[in-house]
Amino acid sequence: MGRVILVSTGQNFEFETLAGESLLEALRRNNLPILASILLDARQQPVSLAAVLRPDDVVWVHALRNSDYSKLTPHYSVVESRRPIAELIRPAADRDELALVQFSREEAFEYAYSCFRSVMIAYLRTVAEAGQEQTFTELQVALSAGGDGRILAECVRRFMDEQPSYRFACVITPNGGEDELEHVTNAVRIAESFALPYTAFSAKEAAGLIGFNEDFNVLTQAYCDAFPGDEVEVIGTYFVQEVNCALARHEGRPSILFGFNQEDVVADLLYQSLVGRLLPAFPIRRLADLTLLAPLAMVPKKLLDSMDISNSLRNYRGRVRSVGYLRSSLYFIAHLIGERFPAVADAMSSGGVPAPAPDTVMDWLNARRSLGPSV
Repeated sequence: MGRVILVSTGQNFEFETLAGESLLEALRRNNLPILASILLDARQQPVSLAAVLRPDDVVWVHALRNSDYSKLTPHYSVVESRRPIAELIRPAADRDELALVQFSREEAFEYAYSCFRSVMIAYLRTVAEAGQEQTFTELQVALSAGGDGRILAECVRRFMDEQPSYRFACVITPNGGEDELEHVTNAVRIAESFALPYTAFSAKEAAGLIGFNEDFNVLTQAYCDAFPGDEVEVIGTYFVQEVNCALARHEGRPSILFGFNQEDVVADLLYQSLVGRLLPAFPIRRLADLTLLAPLAMVPKKLLDSMDISNSLRNYRGRVRSVGYLRSSLYFIAHLIGERFPAVADAMSSGGVPAPAPDTVMDWLNARRSLGPSV
């Protein structure tokens, strides 16, 4: 049908629209950001995104920035596995390429565990450097019944076997958003299958630990009535974190492990940016008296859930319908970042910066300035 020519500083890109397809649909089909361009016809007149081009029509799309548009359509290599259960798009050795990496169950767990172990070793190193090992008793694990919790437990078990001097204590508590009996029963089953010590609380007991007379189920329903446009998972996550923090303080445990995956951490950072309240970055979030750890922060949920399909699907069958625009939007953005720009997602979820640190740049500028004027 019609022809579209994208003009950028690097090169021009050209494609044809389909029959009956609007320019909006054509641009999205070709992964081109609409807000980054001006659409003009041959007479330099604006063209509507709703327009459906005729066979002889030509529309010029002028890029408004000097971005490298080849990053939107990178080359992909395929890294195959003999018994794949999941695939991830990962950065390749060549910065202009991505790799579609297949994982067997064993390879997927090794990927997750390597992330888990690196975070734990980094955290324990800071404990030793601060001379706090003598007060270090055990680490607390906020254990859920979902796919994230299942793999978190498996990683904890392996780490305990490799590092027997460290002890872990799992805490299982309902969040008010799922069937209480099913959630606790399945989380207990996970803990027992990996021989992990645990303490399980009912919705009433857990609520009492953080000062409520009503149980989490009643509180959750009241929350949904008061905030009908918010997600039940928001208050559920709050309950779980508060209970775990209260218990950790009571038991003298300096840190808590949560099963937050990469999308959780990226969406959380995006939300903090929106509200202007930046917390210390994951995967090691140091607060005043506690450290919250997200050792699976660089692992996409797709990989975690693919390692335990039946449990993950069971968990999702119990979810309620989404009602929150903001939360859905943030998670969609997090997924898009992880899929299209995985190196950026890795940086956001690891506390790293994929560019020279600001201090490095300023040191370079000051060194150049010290040379004095050239004339």
